[in-house]
Amino acid sequence: MSRDRVSSLPKSTAAVYLRKASDFARSMEAAVSDRNFDAAGLAGIHAVISACDALTVTRLGLRSTAQDHSEVLKLLVRCNVPTGLLTQVRATLAVKNRVEYEARQLSEEEAYRLRIQVRRVLEFVEKAGRSG
Repeated sequence: MSRDRVSSLPKSTAAVYLRKASDFARSMEAAVSDRNFDAAGLAGIHAVISACDALTVTRLGLRSTAQDHSEVLKLLVRCNVPTGLLTQVRATLAVKNRVEYEARQLSEEEAYRLRIQVRRVLEFVEKAGRSG
């Protein structure tokens, strides 16, 4: 793991990332309600990224700084998270390029599927934070 793709942070900063994740998740919910599915998708993706940062900072004192977010998956493996969580995070990150760069809009079905993934990731991270 390259040091320039990971930054070391005090574990106390994890709360900031969890708060960001919650804020993005609320934005996602509002955008879904407004049927603004691309905005919902991006907010959901950023919620997951921030939630992962909260988890890896809590457990390892490390946060991924890689542009492609691949390093976060490696950090999550080091955190010994369940395979199901890795699957949810990987699936969420896979949508990122589609939402940001493809010449099509996120469908309602894709937005709802993403929302479920986001909720699962946040639920896991929040529960992990409470249990230490």
